[in-house]
Amino acid sequence: MQLDGLPAELYSAIINHLPADSFQQDVLALTRAIPRSPVPIHHLFERIRIKHAQQIVQLHRRLRNATNERNWVKDFGIITWTVDADALVNLLEILPRISSLLLFVGPNFAPEHLEGIFREPREDLRFLSLRFRP
Repeated sequence: MQLDGLPAELYSAIINHLPADSFQQDVLALTRAIPRSPVPIHHLFERIRIKHAQQIVQLHRRLRNATNERNWVKDFGIITWTVDADALVNLLEILPRISSLLLFVGPNFAPEHLEGIFREPREDLRFLSLRFRP
């Protein structure tokens, strides 16, 4: 049996066992390695880690008009100290279903930015981690 002939459910079962720190890259590599396979695309958006400041703008541009993909984001994290806080607030406004949020709060953040992030209730939020740069 060829890999592109496997059912989507089997790919999901395999993907659920991937380590969290490389999850997004592993899923992307799988979709690229076997392009005709039925790898469920929603796994690309389940756990997002922003490691570079410019990724926020790129992700916002990608998700701005993509209602389905926005709702797939469950675990979101910013793991860089230098980020445009306004762009982050705008991005988080369009991500309504986050259940886990990790933020490195650097020198670009003001209290108003955190207020903007939590202005609307986040009913699905179960885990919040804020790391402040000294």
